Amino acid sequence: MACYRLALLNLHGAEGVVINQTKGLQYATMAAKDQFPDSIFLLGEAYYQGLHGLKPDRTKGLQYLQQGFQLGHAGCLKSLCNYYGCNAMNGMTSEGLLALQTNSVNLEYELSQYTRIDSSGRLIPRARRSFLR
Repeated sequence: MACYRLALLNLHGAEGVVINQTKGLQYATMAAKDQFPDSIFLLGEAYYQGLHGLKPDRTKGLQYLQQGFQLGHAGCLKSLCNYYGCNAMNGMTSEGLLALQTNSVNLEYELSQYTRIDSSGRLIPRARRSFLR
């Protein structure tokens, strides 16, 4: 989380911190290697849209967003829905789900395991029912 905060400070600046996009992206990449979902989302958007001095690379951006989605980051889900032409609030279209399937992972099933979003923007797993009596 410290790397992610350093990334934000360098990307956006703050009192006493000069904007340094290169350094900010380096910190974001370090946090993403540690599977920090917010950093993965930041990199996904940055690559997809060409933000923070990066050339747009939609393939790399989508890879980051899919990784973030797998970690339960709701922002990644929303971005994937926007980019694939489906509406996150009304459920994903079958075309969108087919486009998201990678390495034989059924994302439609995975999405069905989540029911709501918490205050930090992450998906909350659906409570599992116990069939034990």
